[in-house]
Amino acid sequence: AFAPERMTRADWRRLAGADVAGATLGIIGLGRIGKNVARRAQGFEMRVLAYDTVQDPEFARQYGVRYVPLETLLAESDFVTIHTPLTPETRHLLNAERLRLMKPTAYLINTARGEIVDEAALAQALREGWIAGAALDVFAQEPPWDSPLMALRDRDNVVFSPHIAGSSRGANAAMYRLAVEEVARVLSGQPARYAVNPEIYRTGATPV
Repeated sequence: AFAPERMTRADWRRLAGADVAGATLGIIGLGRIGKNVARRAQGFEMRVLAYDTVQDPEFARQYGVRYVPLETLLAESDFVTIHTPLTPETRHLLNAERLRLMKPTAYLINTARGEIVDEAALAQALREGWIAGAALDVFAQEPPWDSPLMALRDRDNVVFSPHIAGSSRGANAAMYRLAVEEVARVLSGQPARYAVNPEIYRTGATPV
């Protein structure tokens, strides 16, 4: 992100990036999205650690993923990527205490929900060099103009994007198609495939 912007200012200074191949990737939340990230990491021969309260041992064996406590994941990972939903338990899951566990050479990536990370603590971590950098697509409040992170937007160790990590022409088309298919299923009397509360079918109530 920084090199193209520098080129527009006729700045030819070269940047050195971090190596992905052979690095350790820590995935917080090994659900559907987290598993897809783990699969793709195999192509880079990454060592993959995962933290999740619900574990899938068969998937872990197949893709060489090792489940570890959150503190171990943070301490050993070169890249930490968040793919867990926002719940009362995961709000500020990454606070100052846990951010301090990360390597000073590590990077944090959040494309899940902004409030999973304590933004004030992350801003301090980036200013003081607790971690090497962060890439953030989500924020506690969006737009995030009042976030303490916005004071860092001119720094080279942070990248922001406006909640577009899941946006592409293909992904948007698939999302619209899926929504229409789900409505059609429910109207025809079939159960929704992706209800957020599928247990409701056991009670005979209407799922949402």
